[in-house]
Amino acid sequence: TPETEDSLVRAVSKRTIHAIAEMAAPSGALILTVASQPPLALECPQQGALLAEALEQSALPELALEHAEFLRRIVRTTDATGPVGTFWDCYFSDGVPAGNLPFAVETTAWALWSIVRHGEHLDDKGDRVGAEAFLGAQRDLILSSADALAACRDQATLLACASNEEGALVPYSGLMGASS
Repeated sequence: TPETEDSLVRAVSKRTIHAIAEMAAPSGALILTVASQPPLALECPQQGALLAEALEQSALPELALEHAEFLRRIVRTTDATGPVGTFWDCYFSDGVPAGNLPFAVETTAWALWSIVRHGEHLDDKGDRVGAEAFLGAQRDLILSSADALAACRDQATLLACASNEEGALVPYSGLMGASS
């Protein structure tokens, strides 16, 4: 809970964390909401990264670890539908891609941030061995995602490569990709 004396803020924070924890799927996916319609009833790594951070901050790191493992299982390992090391925009809780957007550069950036951030949380708690073991287990994801982001460059403009930024059906190179 936040460091505040405001009882309303503390109560809302507790309910929010409870809701996030309740929507965590056994697979490690962090479902956006209990609504039954897509894209809300799905895991979207971009938003999942923020939900995992909230779990870390609220002393539920085991759920954040399960989410990191989910990301490791769903990261693209072949280039059949997009660059290796990247992610679809959304997934069903079993890891099957659910969206029609095969590559959004910001989704990959947020997923990578979430993985590294979990390692930082372990290290901040004095668990250097756990942090090194976790990051070592995530090494392939970290390297392939970092490589994909570094290679994501339009050679003509030297800006970020075209991707399905912010849900765009037609890939383009915009501010979201450039800032990722």
